[in-house]
Amino acid sequence: MKMKTGKHLIFLVALQLFFFPVNAQIFGNDPEIKIDNLSPEYVWQVAEMALTEKGFGTGKFDPAGGSLYSDWLEWTAIAVSNRARLYFTYEGTTLTLRIVDRQYKSNEGWSEAVGNLSKKKYTEYIQAVADRINEINADPKLIRQAVKSSKLIPAFVAINKVGETEWKLLEVIQQEIGGQFRPAMKFQVTNKGLATVSLLQLTGAFERISGGGTARLVIQWDQSSGDNPKQATIRPGEMTFATLSVGQGYSLSSGVGFVMQNRFDYNDGQKSRWETLVMYNVPIPYTYQEGD
Repeated sequence: MKMKTGKHLIFLVALQLFFFPVNAQIFGNDPEIKIDNLSPEYVWQVAEMALTEKGFGTGKFDPAGGSLYSDWLEWTAIAVSNRARLYFTYEGTTLTLRIVDRQYKSNEGWSEAVGNLSKKKYTEYIQAVADRINEINADPKLIRQAVKSSKLIPAFVAINKVGETEWKLLEVIQQEIGGQFRPAMKFQVTNKGLATVSLLQLTGAFERISGGGTARLVIQWDQSSGDNPKQATIRPGEMTFATLSVGQGYSLSSGVGFVMQNRFDYNDGQKSRWETLVMYNVPIPYTYQEGD
């Protein structure tokens, strides 16, 4: 039999790395579970709630790529340590759940496991999570709870603070101009502090929660200060209104999956500092309801 030369060995190793990347996902033969009719507005929050209730943590999350890992699940079978992760992918309105990267521990470390999970472990780790996702998805109250309690995607909150000023989002209207979607958000702004406050918008934008700029925002005050339309002065107890609009040349058809951030120069007469208005998943369109 002919021995392989050093060049041959290098070629074979390179070929293996090409076809079998070191960090590639490893799927076993355990059946996947598909769950239909999950809205993109709350699919990840529902999956997170089901995982948490079943005692699992969340791992790597890629909302832009439509995927979520659980933390490593670990168990012992016949005195051998095992581990695996749950892997969720979302496409259309369907969430797919499967086991990925199942391994066992030997003297050499963690190695790929072969065969399927036991029926008991499959029910405990896969079916139980899928069943809970279906239960949450069928109950509007549980969906709302999942959205409100999410740590993966902080929930939309209609009333926020910028320093001592309260910002209540009254409505969001969507305008389509020349094929571009340009939402405008009207806020009721109240000075809850004891000092007169000057607010000057420095920057404003909608950005993807997973990163990346999307749409710039400009502010218009009902009562601006002097000649600067981006600045307002509000006395203690006084209320005014501000409208934040997507600027010309930008477009935004939905606020789901985005964070809206506006940075202000906040001056209370004692000192000037930066304060930020942050809101997640702003509904477009929207009308304020008590309790939002």
